[in-house]
Amino acid sequence: EHDIETIAKNIDAIYAKALTQYDASDIILLGGSAGGNLILTLSQRLIKNKIPLPSKLIAVCPVAEASFSNPEIVPLEKIDPMLSKKGVLSASKMTAMKLPLKDELLSPLYGSFDHFPKTHLFAAEEDILTPDILLMYEKMKKAKVEVSLVYGKSMPHIWPFIPFMRASKK
Repeated sequence: EHDIETIAKNIDAIYAKALTQYDASDIILLGGSAGGNLILTLSQRLIKNKIPLPSKLIAVCPVAEASFSNPEIVPLEKIDPMLSKKGVLSASKMTAMKLPLKDELLSPLYGSFDHFPKTHLFAAEEDILTPDILLMYEKMKKAKVEVSLVYGKSMPHIWPFIPFMRASKK
């Protein structure tokens, strides 16, 4: 319903409100898919604006790059049971409005990970988002982020949230 600039302002306001009630060190942000994207880009803005960071991020199959231009996505589209490049690209374009899809407000992969909080990433073998998640994971490691990656073998997009899957229960 909203463009990314409005969404970012709303999320910034929610985080600012949380900081009035909690110490940043007591805050953990969790987001899946688009929500994973939003907690990553929020953290990049917090660093730029010198606002205290949450203690930890948990990004489950986040959208790391909104243009979906990575050629490694093409073969995954045949096995991804949930997402299609056409569908997620359409949603990205609607949210972007006038911004380029590679703008860091939409694509955290292109932002900085210097001074980033501890981050747990989840990726799935059968998810078109995974090639860019893996690139982001490597970029985080180069930036010396305390980062871990849980890779769901034979798993679909947002698999940890699917309650009937044995792997998600584990």
